[in-house]
Amino acid sequence: MNKKGSAKAASKPRNEKPLAKRNDPDYEQVSAYLPKKLNDAVVTRLRQQGEKRGFSDLLEQLLSDWLKP
Repeated sequence: MNKKGSAKAASKPRNEKPLAKRNDPDYEQVSAYLPKKLNDAVVTRLRQQGEKRGFSDLLEQLLSDWLKP
């Protein structure tokens, strides 16, 4: 392999996507039981508001706010 090829392999592509949460070691999958109607209402509200964040992002924000002193 030439120097040019090895330099390309070491650099990040400009359009590289962020690491998915399932592959990110800073995240851990958890589960919880929610009433079906509540879950459906949350998902519906996120869609209606055109939110780009998902359920886990909403839950992360709510729990972080809850832990604030």
